[in-house]
Amino acid sequence: MDYRDMKKGTGLIWVCLILILMGGCEDDSVFPNLEIGETTDYFVSSLDTSLVHSEDAYGAIFLEDVSFSINTKQYEALKEISFRVLPKGESSLVDTFTVSYSKPYIESKCYFDSTSMQITFPVFGLFDAYLNTILITSRFSNGQNWESTLKIETKLYPNSEENNMTMVSPTTDIGVSYFLMETDYGAMIMDIEGNIRWVAEEFLAETNPAYVFLENNFYCKTQNTPFNYLTKLGFDGNRDSIAVECGDYPGAAFHHEINLSDKGILLELNIKNGKSFEKRNSVLIEVDKEGKLLQTWDMDEIIGKCLAESGLPVDTFIRNAYNSANAIDWFHMNSQVYDASDNTVFISSRENFVIKVGYSDKEIKWILGDSTKYWHSLDTLRHYALHLTEGNINIGQHSLSILDNGELLMFNNGEDSYVSFFPKDKLGLTYPNSMISSYMISGQTGTAKEVFNLDLPYYSPNRGCVQKYGEAYIVTSLPVQPEYSSVIDLFDKEGNLLLKVTNYNYFCVRTYGFSNMLVF
Repeated sequence: MDYRDMKKGTGLIWVCLILILMGGCEDDSVFPNLEIGETTDYFVSSLDTSLVHSEDAYGAIFLEDVSFSINTKQYEALKEISFRVLPKGESSLVDTFTVSYSKPYIESKCYFDSTSMQITFPVFGLFDAYLNTILITSRFSNGQNWESTLKIETKLYPNSEENNMTMVSPTTDIGVSYFLMETDYGAMIMDIEGNIRWVAEEFLAETNPAYVFLENNFYCKTQNTPFNYLTKLGFDGNRDSIAVECGDYPGAAFHHEINLSDKGILLELNIKNGKSFEKRNSVLIEVDKEGKLLQTWDMDEIIGKCLAESGLPVDTFIRNAYNSANAIDWFHMNSQVYDASDNTVFISSRENFVIKVGYSDKEIKWILGDSTKYWHSLDTLRHYALHLTEGNINIGQHSLSILDNGELLMFNNGEDSYVSFFPKDKLGLTYPNSMISSYMISGQTGTAKEVFNLDLPYYSPNRGCVQKYGEAYIVTSLPVQPEYSSVIDLFDKEGNLLLKVTNYNYFCVRTYGFSNMLVF
């Protein structure tokens, strides 16, 4: 064979190799089961655990297992599996709910059984009382995709009829398809057409309604005296208990909000000694996702130090079990948020103000609040007061958050919040209605300006939440009279009402916009 023949033979080999890589010389026997539209290898079943598939009235309405067979070579080439829960109709305004499971996640969750050669994974986000259409896609490293559809019929969720939803602009893209709600039933996901698509209540019955969503899991507050736990809850109902270190406060009990920081999770504490309180609603801690204590902010100590340095008796403003017969709820911490821009923490004291303190040095940076309240009459605290140059001051506020432009957003209750032992002539202002307020704050000039205000049609004296999602404001008000209900309103940036949801038989405490795409 001369050089030209050798060159030709080598060229043919390379052509064949290229065709194989492109799929042109592919041996179909490697993927014998991958036929588009084939459903014979699918079957639907309930999860075989008492945690998820109970025999009570709720069952696993929004969650089913899906399985299909796969051979060894197919599994070796598998990259990911995804499922899509298709909307009820072409006219639906709800984005398709999509979840993707990577191969490492599939292996970490033991979804693949090498004995039966089946992959079994949970499908969730289903419509209740409906024949759901699910599109399942398997993607492989050789570029092939295998798609198939199946039908899953679900039972009725008994609480589905509890919502009265009004779509004010039903033909408008309102920028959100799903709400993630904190309720006294636990976490709920509901779409903007009123369909509840996932609930935690059959998975977790004894939790505080507050939680955070971290790495595709819910971290819920659970109180099991004498120890406190976070419960890590997955969409598949699996859960882990995480013991929380509370440092110097072994008798702590969680309350109010739970929020994320850049390092972990922020938790508010009541400090108990047996059945009595030593400190009420005035201690904040930060823990990592394993429950390890990272930081503590004790407002009794932080503000008490400030008072003592100015020569004022601590019990002038602070009443806990250390300086009075009974601990009084003088601070009432109800919200907190970490500010990564300058490594500080904003804390809402419902009875007094919003205060900003250093993450590490724990020094007071400024105070924003009603100057007719008692705190402002104390020189040492007034020293930190911001001057409001424009707009409404915050009163009895809840639900702090920091916007992308640095503004501080809050639910401005407008209630004359106060403490019983404060002087009667220094109890503060009261607004006739609640509102949403955001402030641009300058610590350098000591000023604050209300740059956004939205009057609400309800007066929410002691609760309420606002979250910004895209250009929309999601507002939760409760309890709203006369039905004693909770109401979720969606407003655009001009304050126009886009959507209203009334929850009659359960309370919704906080509401977030939730993505229609999850990646595991």
